[in-house]
Amino acid sequence: MPKKTNNMIKTKFYKSHRLECLLLLFFMCVSFSISYAQDAKVITGKVLESPANTPLAGVTVLNKSTNKTTVSDFAGQFKIQAKSSDLLVISNIGFESQQITVGTAKSLNISMIASTALLNDVVVIGYGSVRKKDLTGAVSQANMKDLSKAPVGDFAQALSGRLAGVRVNSGD
Repeated sequence: MPKKTNNMIKTKFYKSHRLECLLLLFFMCVSFSISYAQDAKVITGKVLESPANTPLAGVTVLNKSTNKTTVSDFAGQFKIQAKSSDLLVISNIGFESQQITVGTAKSLNISMIASTALLNDVVVIGYGSVRKKDLTGAVSQANMKDLSKAPVGDFAQALSGRLAGVRVNSGD
């Protein structure tokens, strides 16, 4: 009768327990991935304009740790994946940016405060005047000191060629 060697015993063991070994390996991998991903969660939130408490659409929410961004919908709602230690940066044109640490929160209510520094500028246009925040077109600016120094006969000639997209017609 031939003598069994260690290699023969190992081979016989692996052949008979192959399924059990594969299942054990599979469960170890799954448990590791679950424990690793448990800290990350989906954060939901709503962005409102203060003090009117109306929803703000188009607000950018940035997870500073992962550089992933999302934008609030028409109801001011957003969803983003973040860990409890992540920092969210909430920003929108015309509003003060905010930085919020996620912590244990699963849902956030954010009130955006209008930045009055830039929005109260008044722009004079060819057919009236509007506040800068309500203007929907392109804006060009002319410095009156430079216009007054120009060696021309009238204001229309001084303005001509100084602003992109502006055509000056004088009604002589």
